[in-house]
Amino acid sequence: MRVTANRQFEEARIVTEIGRISAASEWRGQSTEQQRMAALEKLKALALEFEADAIVGLDFEIDAVQAGELAPVPLERVNAVGVAVKLARG
Repeated sequence: MRVTANRQFEEARIVTEIGRISAASEWRGQSTEQQRMAALEKLKALALEFEADAIVGLDFEIDAVQAGELAPVPLERVNAVGVAVKLARG
């Protein structure tokens, strides 16, 4: 699965945008690089379910819950967001 933060690939042409997809890591006390990678792997798996060749426009967002709101301690999770696409064959 090819992934880029850009909206296109230099060496491949996007033929179809399947749509915006997102996947989140587990809630933890603090977001980490490991959570980013977990969210990205979930995003790749979701893109494959849609038969995508790649994900463009990759971005990461942090969701947070403050202590006392819904949890006894502050919690964070990483949300990976991108657009699943089909690439030209060639």
